[in-house]
Parts: sequence; structure tokens; C-alpha cells
Amino acid sequence: MRDVGTDFAAKLDAFRGRIAAYEGAWGHDTIGTLVGTAYQYFSDWTFQCWGTMAEEIGYAGEDIVEMARTVEQADDDAAAGLEAIAGRLA
Repeated sequence: MRDVGTDFAAKLDAFRGRIAAYEGAWGHDTIGTLVGTAYQYFSDWTFQCWGTMAEEIGYAGEDIVEMARTVEQADDDAAAGLEAIAGRLA
């Protein structure tokens, strides 16, 4: 998951770079200026959301690794406890 988040962030940066070439394609008249303003606002907001999503995917990977460590430790502790009980019963 960490690698997926990192890969997604890299692809997002590449995509943003590619679409930057199209900025201003709507012209500089009144309507073009309005479209450009709306596009810039929406584009910035969208990329911010996608960037946050990429970070959260990476954090989820870290959380999964930590959860696996916790579960493994709990299993080890339970096994040790059961072995101790079995030793007392023998």
C-alpha cells in the first residue's frame, strides 16, 4: 500500500505536468477568462484532494504493517500463555 501511494503520487505529478500544457487554451476574452478562473480553482482543488488521497493510501500501508505486527505479537503472547498452561498441567 505504501508503494501504491508513492506510485499514485508520482503519476499524479506527471499528469499535472502534462495537462499544464493546456492551461490557457480557452482564450483571453471575457468567457475564456471566466472559464480559466473556474478551471484553475477546480484544478487546484482536485489535485489537492488527489494528493491527500495518495498520502492517505501510503499511511494505510503503514497502518496495515503495524496492525500485522500487533496481531503477530498477540498470537505469540497467546501461544506462550497456552504453552505455560500446558506445562503446568503436564
